[in-house]
Amino acid sequence: MKKWIYFIIYIIIAVVACRKENDEEVRYGSLEGYVMNDYGQPLEGAMITVSNMVRESTVSGWFFFTSIPVGSYDITVTKVSFLPQVRHVIIKEDEVSTLDVVLVAGEPNLEVSDSLLEVRYFAGHEMITVTANATWQVDDDCPWLECSQQSGIGNAKLTLTWTENAGAVKRTGSLLIKSGSIEKKVKVIQDFPLKLLEVHGYVGNGMEGIVDSIYLHFNRPVTVNHIINDWHTCLCEIHYRMVEGRKGVIFSYACGKLGGLFPVSISVTDESGVTFDEQIQVPFYDGRLDLSGTMSDIHYTSDARYCWVAFKSPRMLYYISLDSLEIKRSISLSVKPRKITVNPYNQFLYVLAGDLNAYELDNNIYVIDQYTGALVKKITVLPEPGGHPSYPTIYPYDIGFTTTGYGVILLQQDGSSGVDWRIIDSSLGDTIYFHEDHDNELHYYNFARVHLNFDQTKILLTALYGGCDIVILDGYTHESFDLWPGSLTRGVFITPDRMRNRVYFGQLYDQFIMDFEGNMSQISYIDNKNEGSADFTYLPGKENIIYFLDNDYLQILDYDNSTTLMYCSAWYGMRGFTTSLDGVNAYACKTYNGTSWLWRFRTEDLWREAE
Repeated sequence: MKKWIYFIIYIIIAVVACRKENDEEVRYGSLEGYVMNDYGQPLEGAMITVSNMVRESTVSGWFFFTSIPVGSYDITVTKVSFLPQVRHVIIKEDEVSTLDVVLVAGEPNLEVSDSLLEVRYFAGHEMITVTANATWQVDDDCPWLECSQQSGIGNAKLTLTWTENAGAVKRTGSLLIKSGSIEKKVKVIQDFPLKLLEVHGYVGNGMEGIVDSIYLHFNRPVTVNHIINDWHTCLCEIHYRMVEGRKGVIFSYACGKLGGLFPVSISVTDESGVTFDEQIQVPFYDGRLDLSGTMSDIHYTSDARYCWVAFKSPRMLYYISLDSLEIKRSISLSVKPRKITVNPYNQFLYVLAGDLNAYELDNNIYVIDQYTGALVKKITVLPEPGGHPSYPTIYPYDIGFTTTGYGVILLQQDGSSGVDWRIIDSSLGDTIYFHEDHDNELHYYNFARVHLNFDQTKILLTALYGGCDIVILDGYTHESFDLWPGSLTRGVFITPDRMRNRVYFGQLYDQFIMDFEGNMSQISYIDNKNEGSADFTYLPGKENIIYFLDNDYLQILDYDNSTTLMYCSAWYGMRGFTTSLDGVNAYACKTYNGTSWLWRFRTEDLWREAE
């Protein structure tokens, strides 16, 4: 019981303390005075307003306010048939301020020279005339408008000032000028500047003789003064047309290339006479991420929404959102990353290190937690008994894992061209050993690349030295089988389908799609000596259509009908063309002279004229 009494006493003390503290925060004073006419006679029924408090004068003209927070106030005094007055008073703490007001008989009058001002987008000012026979005041709560005077008596000239409108729409503000019960509003409508809202380059279609074009979208209707191509290595005639109520301009531009950024000078004038005259940079892509350094490898997630990018200089790994082209995570390394992959069995990064160009080889596999960047462990590849005593085949150059943790590492020698391959099994603690078929066939020891099928249950090994066949290892049964293409020239690259058990063969002079049962599409005959790249469109109803990118061109190839639907020029040296699994975006990369680029393209732009 005593505990409860003590608790109640504590609460009472706390409440009283809070009230006292709050009372000390707000200080108060009082105001009293008399309202009389110009003959010195008291006026009953005059209305006196202080902030949001109102009092009425008594028969003797007296008024009184208590508990007014300390501060300065404009006091308004009004009465029917008398001219209103506004008086300024200062309320002091614990003091009674006095104010006597004399009202002059008459009807109030208030006029303002302008009730509506329509002004340009840039900063400016305008003079407004107030005609009044009494006191008046200005209410102004618009942050971009400012009046030179907040109150006055009789006639006056006010300067109304506004700031620049940097937005893309008109904005409206107002001033309210009051004298007694009379109110006059001055409305200000400010225009917005002429702006270029969107710039986009569209590749053409060489199959249909359609040149590249550029689209510009302004925030208001315009008239074109001139369009000049500033890419001086290319001369082209420009023809334009207006769209979207003259807010849009589309013009031909034969100098464009997929992935390029091109300068164009544009001059247009809007209906109010404002001119936009600038040199702009026109991107023939949807987005581009510029990275300082030399890229050594890129690993896309299965849906191509994110990717890991390895840099040997600086020694970094970047995890990048392909939707926003932003770096989400970065990992600093002590070694130069050569190859990177994500093991679907444990979600760790497996990094191969070294630099062939600098004759730096590393026989370790670095396992890294992709979320924390911590080194989980280092796996050292040791020489096998019976191997070359001086040049052991222990330096990894490619690696890949299935969902079961069953993987393959490809190995090379130092100082010799010898290569080999071994199994690495993460379900057995990343144990490294030989596959049972390792020595059964001659071609089972000279693989070039490790790929995975669509559900990451099978490993696809391409042959070294231009071989065309593929060896497929099952991640569950560990059995292997050969996939021989139905047409043979020389193997350059393959692209596994990420939705089905199929492969696109990008051979030297013939290319085609083939499933794991050996069913083959029609064939294209492209000179692939520049080691191009390709991917499936992943668009519904277009399962056998391929994007093919080499050093000079992007092509859209239809393997159902053995036709080229579209081709366009591409920025030289782009590599690794990859499509998102929803078919909406495509990506490519390039590294040159200490700088690397990652591009994003909207695939609908590639199909704009192809159909």
